[in-house]
Amino acid sequence: VLSEVGALSHAIARIIDGALAHATAGASIHVEITLARDTVELMLTLTHGDENARDRAAQIDAGSDRSPAALQVAVARTLLTLLRTHLHTAHGIDGRWRAIVELPAVAMP
Repeated sequence: VLSEVGALSHAIARIIDGALAHATAGASIHVEITLARDTVELMLTLTHGDENARDRAAQIDAGSDRSPAALQVAVARTLLTLLRTHLHTAHGIDGRWRAIVELPAVAMP
């Protein structure tokens, strides 16, 4: 990955911390890395165990939440913007919250 290592690792840690901060008992977190020709995609998926946790995740995406989870996600988003990439988040009707980052990488042969 072509990126500043310290800022990138801090951003990834903030995404994970944000997911952990609003996870409830029974929730699961899955991290997946997909390699493409000139990018690396990192996707974190949080599957909630209850309806209230799903509602909180939707608030984070809407920007109306001021919880520690939302702060962690905001810090990650800022760091990734400084690294010239973006943090995409989405809360689906399937009850899952996803954070996706596409990072530039050395082209694979």
